[in-house]
Amino acid sequence: MATTTYIYNNSDVETVQSASSCNEFAHEVEGISHRFNLRRLTAPRTYLRQLRMYRRMAQFIDRHTVLSNLWIGGWSLALFLYIFLHY
Repeated sequence: MATTTYIYNNSDVETVQSASSCNEFAHEVEGISHRFNLRRLTAPRTYLRQLRMYRRMAQFIDRHTVLSNLWIGGWSLALFLYIFLHY
């Protein structure tokens, strides 16, 4: 992959990489599909994984109520401050 460097005013330097060719892109996509095994990534499996994650999260919240309330309250306070002080 070729790179091109542009220099403006002897201080601003910009390096641009040319777009990859179709063959390089195909090899990148093939590597991604082998790494994640996209055949096993179906909607029902994804739904069940999300459901398991949400159940674990709910169990954690039930076990640690004070910590969870502090966490949610902190994020609520941060959102309040962001909205009213930033805008």
